[in-house]
Amino acid sequence: QKKEFLPKIASGELRLQAFGVSEPNSGTDTLSLETVAVKDGDSYVINGKKIWTSRAEHSDLMLLLAKTGNSDTPRKNWLSTFLVDMNEA
Repeated sequence: QKKEFLPKIASGELRLQAFGVSEPNSGTDTLSLETVAVKDGDSYVINGKKIWTSRAEHSDLMLLLAKTGNSDTPRKNWLSTFLVDMNEA
């Protein structure tokens, strides 16, 4: 992903201006996020809702925060960041 996206972001060809954190029931309390990402083969399936994502309408890509751990996982490993193509979401 670095080779594919970083040069295009740096040149301005792709716009990465959105960070999907806030949710209807948790605001910005990241440990209360309800959006989950479940591994499915080599990919993840992400389910949830994000709100108040500034600059989303101006972005080609978004960094999205989702819960990937559970109560059996150390809290420091509960969250992961995903690069989402806004045109495919």
